[in-house]
Amino acid sequence: MTEIAQDESLAARRAKRRRTGVAADLQRFFGRTRLNQIINISLKHKYVYFLVPKVASRTLLATFQKVELKALPHAKEIVHPTARESAMVKPYQLGFDQLEEILTGGEFFKFCIVRNPYARVISAFRNKIVGGAPEKKLILRALGLPIEDLKQPVSMDEFVRVICATPERRMNLHWMPQHLVSCATTVRMDFIGHMEQFSKDLRIVARRTGTKLPNDLVDYRPHATGTTPADAATLTQEQRAMLRDKFAKDFELFGYEP
Repeated sequence: MTEIAQDESLAARRAKRRRTGVAADLQRFFGRTRLNQIINISLKHKYVYFLVPKVASRTLLATFQKVELKALPHAKEIVHPTARESAMVKPYQLGFDQLEEILTGGEFFKFCIVRNPYARVISAFRNKIVGGAPEKKLILRALGLPIEDLKQPVSMDEFVRVICATPERRMNLHWMPQHLVSCATTVRMDFIGHMEQFSKDLRIVARRTGTKLPNDLVDYRPHATGTTPADAATLTQEQRAMLRDKFAKDFELFGYEP
């Protein structure tokens, strides 16, 4: 590398560190990979869907994939796409200035769907921990257990204690507080829907995104656990107290009773 090229490379790295704004803040917090998981942009229909895992996210993402590909008769529909396979536009495909304008301007309809915090944690436990998903390794490691055996039991109490002791920035997206993973405290949302009234809120999303829901709805729930807010009764008082403290901002911001 020439001396001039080295100077230009150094200048580019310094400029990247100096970036300010919503897009830069989100990338610094989540990192590029996680941000691409969360943000789903339709340039065609002018909306941004902020994906919150364990909140009907696969059904919604599959639905929007289908809508985006409708005008392309030979397009391959991938129900569970990676960032590179997605029909939605991802942050890595845009320049910082363009992404900043989409996230802060008024041209795009920005929305997310949230869920009762207790129900979401229980659903994550049943799906990822009891189900022996790769995410279980994070909990096993925190408990000092070998991470190779995903079949070894982990109790709800152990799970709750680990996630409540984990700094928010280091939490897996499936149990990270929703006010963070939804970006709702950083991006001004046009609409925040609730899983508990999914059909009603879906109609609002349909009107604003140009989709014909529920006709276009793809019922894709590979990780569904059937968890409802009533399942919070399975938690002990101590577990509820820990979760209430850890997810206090979710309860307050999204109007859930702790």
